[in-house]
This record gives sequence, C-alpha cells and structure tokens, in this order.
Amino acid sequence: MRASPLISALGALAIAAGCGGDGSDDGRSEEKATTPASSGAAFVERADRICASYQAANARLAEESDNSSPAQIAESTARAEALIERRLLPGLRELTPPAGDGDVIAEFVSLIERQAQFLHRISAAAEVRDGGRVRRALARLDRVRARTQVLADDYGFEVCGPPSEGDLHDE
Repeated sequence: MRASPLISALGALAIAAGCGGDGSDDGRSEEKATTPASSGAAFVERADRICASYQAANARLAEESDNSSPAQIAESTARAEALIERRLLPGLRELTPPAGDGDVIAEFVSLIERQAQFLHRISAAAEVRDGGRVRRALARLDRVRARTQVLADDYGFEVCGPPSEGDLHDE
C-alpha cells in the first residue's frame, strides 16, 4: 500500500520542538525559581534543567506516538504542543533572567511559543488531511527552530534549543 501524500509530507516525524537534546533526563529535575540568577551561567543551568525535564517527557511522547495515519499525526502533534504549553513554557517563564538579558530571553521564549503554534497548525492540517498545509507549516516550523537554535547557541544554552535535523526525522 502506498503512503498517503500527508504521511509522505511528514515522513517519520518524531515529535520534536522547543528544547532539543537526547531526552536522557528522568523528568524529575524541573526547576522552579523566580529569583534572578546571579549570572548568565546560573540562569543557563536552571533553564537547561527545565529543558532536560521537557525533553524526557517529549522523548516518552515520541516513543508512544504512532504517526502512521493522519489522525494519529494530528493527535501526537497536539500532544506535543500541549507539552510545550504546559511544561516547557511555564518553567521558562518562571525564571528571571540576569540583568540586561531580558530581551534575548523574551525572544527565545517567543520563538518556542511560535513552535507550539506551528505544531497546532500541523495538527489541524493533519486532522483534515491537508498535506499542503502540513508541508507549509513544517517548513515554517523548521525556520523558527533554526532561529531558536542560533539564539540558544549564542546565549550559551547546552540543553535548551531545538534538536538537530537528524533528531526530527529519526524513527
């Protein structure tokens, strides 16, 4: 049986956005701190712990996801969006960046919010089997992830930032 154009457009999409990495954290290291980090290094450490917790949950989601039909793609992509909205973004928003870094961190969080929006668009398009909309949303998601990665690398995050392309399409 030939794969539908929608399935072909997504390839073997592993649910991935937001923070990247290998998901090796056990999910229990979520950081809750509203006091300012005394230095950029301390802030990066706290944010990276939040991202590691998110990654572990995201890895479990990817393992549980069966993206073999448009309905399953819609469901797993919606679950990935919810994970960003309910776990990653609240944790990052609770942190207070070091003095002078507020704008760059606000931009970083905004880019992650955009990734969640594109996951929502992918989910909605997959639900109605609109391969063209899925492809366009994936292309835009890839561009936002690339911008997020540059910002994450420039700031010095070791865990936060989207995964590499290889991580996105493995499975």
